[in-house]
Amino acid sequence: MLGRQMQVHVNGSFSSWIDAVSGVPQRSVLGPWLFLIFVNDLSDWVKGSILMFADDKKVWTKIRDTGDSDLLQLHI
Repeated sequence: MLGRQMQVHVNGSFSSWIDAVSGVPQRSVLGPWLFLIFVNDLSDWVKGSILMFADDKKVWTKIRDTGDSDLLQLHI
């Protein structure tokens, strides 16, 4: 994972390059397997509300104050 960088491209503009500190390297042999293991077990350990469709997941909750935001981050 060391030495990897990423940038975002939106409407013809690019962001600055930043260090990628997490994720699975692309074009790896284990990448698809690690992804499936993570996605299939995600709902077992996420304590918030979760919507799932195929390989897409959305974790959500109502945010009423900064405490709710902190709890969502802790539960993920």
